[in-house]
Amino acid sequence: MTIEDNIFGFTGVEVPKEQIGEKIEIEPIACSVSEYKAPPGDVIYKIKGSKIKETVAVVSYDEKVYYRWARIS
Repeated sequence: MTIEDNIFGFTGVEVPKEQIGEKIEIEPIACSVSEYKAPPGDVIYKIKGSKIKETVAVVSYDEKVYYRWARIS
């Protein structure tokens, strides 16, 4: 997915709930490569202690697990 001209990829790394920050109020742009499609519901969160231009968190479909997405370009 692309956020503010930065491309992010799914890492599969879980982020503990206590590290989840504020919801990011921007609209992500889905990538044309199906393996890197935008996350479910497009609900994206800041990760406490991380810069938004480097990593973000996305909640799983069942809303129980948060996953780290990292900037890849």
